[in-house]
Amino acid sequence: MLLQAVEYRDAGVTRTGGWIDSARKDLHLETSRRIAEAAITLSPLSWRDR
Repeated sequence: MLLQAVEYRDAGVTRTGGWIDSARKDLHLETSRRIAEAAITLSPLSWRDR
């Protein structure tokens, strides 16, 4: 759900902030929180630039 919201945000869909916040609040493990932070701060297509 979080990754889909980030992709929508990157595509220009407005009002995805609540969706992203909602997905993040259910993350309990430190690893999942770190993955979420990376997903939010990086472009969804950044893997193509590697």
